[in-house]
Amino acid sequence: MGGARAKTPIFGVMFVRKKRNRSGSTSIVVVDKSDGTYREVRSFGTSSDLAEIDRLYGKATEWISSYAGQQLLDFDETGEAIRETREIISRIERTLQNAPRAS
Repeated sequence: MGGARAKTPIFGVMFVRKKRNRSGSTSIVVVDKSDGTYREVRSFGTSSDLAEIDRLYGKATEWISSYAGQQLLDFDETGEAIRETREIISRIERTLQNAPRAS
């Protein structure tokens, strides 16, 4: 069976990259890392102005969250999420482990 092997889709991680150009300007691109390779998905522009670079960076970050469906993690500075998690875990009375046993 020497046919071509079908590639299973692996969802990589998209992130925004600030790419320094030879001219001294900075390009803002969205990069996808899948299968160990980097692929530029979309370019958002080039600028030498720091304010414009920040604006393009924000635009690219918003595009990732809407296009790719990736959610940004909002870490709770007050530790509320950790406290709630510990409280839930402390309420667990028992667990059942129903798994096949090796013979």
